Amino acid sequence: MLGKPKTVTITTCKGAVATSTVLLLTVLLSGALLHAFHMITSLSQQANYHRKYFTVLDNLTYDLSTAADGLRQTNMEELILPATTEISETPLMGINHTPLTHFTISASSTELPLSISQDYIRYPALLNLPSQSMTDKPQKDLSSLIKTLFNREVSDFSPYYFPEVDTHTPCDTHLTSKVIWRFGSCVLTLNQDLGSSTDPTFIVIEEGDLVIRGKGTLWGLVLLLERGNTRPPRIDLNIGTKVNGAVISNSTHSVVQNGEIVFNDLVLKRLQVSPFMTKVIAVPGTWRYDINE
Repeated sequence: MLGKPKTVTITTCKGAVATSTVLLLTVLLSGALLHAFHMITSLSQQANYHRKYFTVLDNLTYDLSTAADGLRQTNMEELILPATTEISETPLMGINHTPLTHFTISASSTELPLSISQDYIRYPALLNLPSQSMTDKPQKDLSSLIKTLFNREVSDFSPYYFPEVDTHTPCDTHLTSKVIWRFGSCVLTLNQDLGSSTDPTFIVIEEGDLVIRGKGTLWGLVLLLERGNTRPPRIDLNIGTKVNGAVISNSTHSVVQNGEIVFNDLVLKRLQVSPFMTKVIAVPGTWRYDINE
């Protein structure tokens, strides 16, 4: 005897379909969440890497700048550098035997495969040395003196041209700076020498006279700078005083020379290469970086 046929209810079929749909959606949602997690993790890692990259780049740039500031020293062996910073130098000779030096500074990171470098030129603020004939040239030649010595027009020549300069200490006090810029007359009382044959000084007197009293010697260069004053500057040296180096002016000037002015080319050459008279500039277009990935 045949049994009764089995029947599958519509409710049972609908339940199976719903379960399958839920499982499929769960799998798809899990995959989407996992993909989103990986994307967020990747973006976070990229953001952290970028932050670290720019932090390292800032540190390398600071090391490069610090090393460049130290290039004004004449003895590179005394320059303290980070272990990852290197300097190579090449001596050069400019027009009129002006001493120049080409440097390449490179800094590398120990955290990232990143390095940067920059070329620099070191040159003297006193580009050309004054000659003995400059002390008695006619006015038409004196007008170009600042341009000849410093490559600056008179209107652009200021204390800011020098890397280290003292514009505040009065001349009647004990001067210790190596570049001294005075507005108005400068009256020096030298009971001892100012500067020396190996460590000369440079004094700029703008719109004023040079007066030296006492029994000492001023070693170095004095520039009487005129910007159109109707009265020519005056040089007044007391008996027993001496300037060993040179006194020059971009204008005609009068001299009351009871003391002595000795032109000394060797002193001027030592002044030219002094660290306080040294300028350093970056060579345009030579900044570069390298990522070794």
